[in-house]
Amino acid sequence: LRSRPEGGDVSTDSLFMEEAIRLAFRSMNKKHLTGCVLTYGKDIVCRGWAHTGEWRHNNLYSVHAEIHALMRGRHIDLTGCTAYIACVAKKSKAVRNARPCLSCATALVGYGIDYAIYTEPNLRDYLMLEIYLPEAIESAELKVYKQR
Repeated sequence: LRSRPEGGDVSTDSLFMEEAIRLAFRSMNKKHLTGCVLTYGKDIVCRGWAHTGEWRHNNLYSVHAEIHALMRGRHIDLTGCTAYIACVAKKSKAVRNARPCLSCATALVGYGIDYAIYTEPNLRDYLMLEIYLPEAIESAELKVYKQR
């Protein structure tokens, strides 16, 4: 596993993760609430949260928090940003695993975001785990085409 080029400041990471957790409570999903913050250095570039989309052909579509953040930041160069992703259970308010799904990881890498920090439940609170997205995608034997 690689580390982010700029390293990582635990206090700044905690602040960004707390913002992602706060955003998760905007989510209208029934079980799991997810929030995402895209940052560059010590600045928040854009925010997103999971929400229910619309009914199409008797299927309910939802938008993942990472995709929502990318949509909101689509006019910004997101190359080199870091994604902070948090998931919270709606009823218990306990932090859940927020590792990005393969579709979201692919989309993030397509926009030039190589690192994600996500929540993982712990006995008392939660852990913040880091993932290098291109390696995760490569291990799934997928190819990502960068956005132009």
